[in-house]
Amino acid sequence: MEQKIISIARSLGINVVGVTTTLNYSYLYSTLIERARKGYNSEFEEKDINKRLDVRNVFPQCKSIIAIGISYAPGYKKQISSKDGLLSVVSFGEDYHVKIKNILIKLANEIEKHMEFNYVACVDTTPLLDREICKNAGIGQYGKNTMLINDNYGSFIYIGYLLTDIEIAKNKLEETIDICNGCEICVKSCPNNAILKNGGINSKRCVSYLTQTKNYIPIQFRHNMGNQIYGCDVCQLTCPKNKINSDLKT
Repeated sequence: MEQKIISIARSLGINVVGVTTTLNYSYLYSTLIERARKGYNSEFEEKDINKRLDVRNVFPQCKSIIAIGISYAPGYKKQISSKDGLLSVVSFGEDYHVKIKNILIKLANEIEKHMEFNYVACVDTTPLLDREICKNAGIGQYGKNTMLINDNYGSFIYIGYLLTDIEIAKNKLEETIDICNGCEICVKSCPNNAILKNGGINSKRCVSYLTQTKNYIPIQFRHNMGNQIYGCDVCQLTCPKNKINSDLKT
């Protein structure tokens, strides 16, 4: 059934697809606690950590997860004029929450032609750990900037997933691999030094976060925001892994 799902997804033009049966993420509990203790978490994250650690908190009948990645930003060229306000490329076009959810529902409808099942479509709208779920499904590995990086499409990918009650053979937890190999380009390029040298991010310093927060923006972080209106692409645009896409210009 897993191969059938992958085949259906590819027929729909989905760039990357994978399946995971890992439903419990309690192995990240101490990491999340430590981030909260240091004040690295953002106001957009669920405060109750336990709600984030088991997908069955969202869908009790869940037995497997189908994750997808959709490439975006081909041909994107960052504006260089100091007079223009900058928008992250992810904000252009149709709201990706709507776009990816529609793709997930279309995928579910195609799978339903072969079997009956129940599902919940998720696109950054639940307390769950989206990137960890997609990593375990083989969509990509983490860069130091915490972005999920795919071998073929870099980090410019939308992600989403279906929580399903489809019975699929159990698979093992996806190993976390250091794909940066000592590279610190994103660490050094980050305007407010939000990216930690050994990987991870202090969200409170991140320009993308600062352009979205409803809280007070500390004065010491304002200057380096420059003319960024929404989001920030610096760590992605400087990442060598994104040079894989020859259409992506910096």
